[in-house]
Amino acid sequence: NLSNKKVLVVSIHDNDWNKVELLDFFNKYYPGTIVEFIQNQKKVSFPVASPREWYCAQYFSVTHPGIDINLDKSPWGDVEQGYPIYAVLDGTVHYVTDAWSGVGMGVIKHTLEGIDYWVQYAHVNFIVKVGDKVTGGQVIGHIANYSGGDHLHFAVSTKEFTREYTANKYFIDPVPWLKIFLEPEVVDNMLAQGSAVKPTNILRSNNLIGLHSGYQKPGWDNYFVESKATLQKVFSAGFAVTAKKLAPEALVVYRKHVDPGIKTPVKDHAKEYAQLYYTDIELTARDLKISMPEILKYIDVIESLNEEIPTFNQPQIEKAVEFDCYFMEAVNELFGKEVSAGVLTAAVGNPHESEVKYLLPAVKHSITYNAFIAPHNYWLADANKSYLVDKWLYHAGRFTAWDNEFVKNGYYSNYYFGESGICFTPDGVNFNPAGGWKLCGSFEKYIQDLLTLNTLLLEWNKIHNNRVFGACIFGYGNWGWDSFEIGEGDLRLLLEQCVKHIV
Repeated sequence: NLSNKKVLVVSIHDNDWNKVELLDFFNKYYPGTIVEFIQNQKKVSFPVASPREWYCAQYFSVTHPGIDINLDKSPWGDVEQGYPIYAVLDGTVHYVTDAWSGVGMGVIKHTLEGIDYWVQYAHVNFIVKVGDKVTGGQVIGHIANYSGGDHLHFAVSTKEFTREYTANKYFIDPVPWLKIFLEPEVVDNMLAQGSAVKPTNILRSNNLIGLHSGYQKPGWDNYFVESKATLQKVFSAGFAVTAKKLAPEALVVYRKHVDPGIKTPVKDHAKEYAQLYYTDIELTARDLKISMPEILKYIDVIESLNEEIPTFNQPQIEKAVEFDCYFMEAVNELFGKEVSAGVLTAAVGNPHESEVKYLLPAVKHSITYNAFIAPHNYWLADANKSYLVDKWLYHAGRFTAWDNEFVKNGYYSNYYFGESGICFTPDGVNFNPAGGWKLCGSFEKYIQDLLTLNTLLLEWNKIHNNRVFGACIFGYGNWGWDSFEIGEGDLRLLLEQCVKHIV
């Protein structure tokens, strides 16, 4: 006798219900009932029970195309041996063997958001067989007794495979993949407990909107302190010292302005450029009457040459990459581990997606020398429309495509964006490099884009270990870029909005 009657029909698999028969049933026996079908409500599971008790013992890399999950306390007698392993999603058993380096291994095909993945559960005695349908959360086997130490090896490939172990471009990092359908906090907890894994970066706050400042324009310090911005870009060693003293937990980036162009021999030019930084820092230390080791505590990053990476010019890209490799080596030789380099400072949109592979030598160096990848992530806008979201993958979010390529090769880079903000477009396609936010409307309108940018970066950080340290908005206190210059009143308004919506 209910006035409103509604039935939700939930499908775990695509063929659970005959919709016509079910509708006929309710029309006949319960007339007036609204029947709503909810399709593909997938069950999901961490691959082991009580996930907060497990830790990552070995991370994804070129030589180890998966993660090793261990239990740091044992209810089963022989550490992990005998512990049940669960299918993380619905799927079909693709391959099973009990002789994978003397132990059991299986591959299950899982489909997530319309994409097929082949997931390897290794060092496991399987209780399912090839062709079996499994449901997320279903026990598929138990951890085997393994001479190398009982654990679960968990790997994800975008291409069908069986016994492979050597990494190739089809293996992807399982950690961000798991975070698509599991609580990121659960996955992060596993990472945080591991000793062999790159930890999640701890950032100063959730405000990733820093400033690009050529000089100390009044008000920059108030913004830096109260907004809790994660970074500040400066153009002198003295400015860096002041900034770092105000916010020791923030990232301070120092760029020395020099004439563009890479000279030959490339190695000599890179060393000369790093030496210019050393000389300036040394002179500043003398002026401040502090030692060289002490002043280095106030400078986190020094930047390489600005915007030397083009598009559709492989020789020039390779030359710029070569310069950055030598620059990282020189920075390490001069400053040791006290100062990092910021490299690959490409202009927005460069290089073409087919040319990202040419950046890999510098990315490999960046891991060795603990350097940052620092492209510029401007976005298009005009008086009527912002293209920040619509063209995210091509402009402000282009780094995400870079990162996909880097991760395929086992490199997990840290990023900051040395320049960022609106760049005016006359046609919705091309950038006017001399036109900034002032050609597009009010600063209040610009703030909405900045808040959106912050949200997009935070969302990426959630599943990528906080590897983006922030974006330096161009600019506050600069020379000759009036269309981009933020006023003192504008900055106060930005501070109010950051405190209200972010901090």
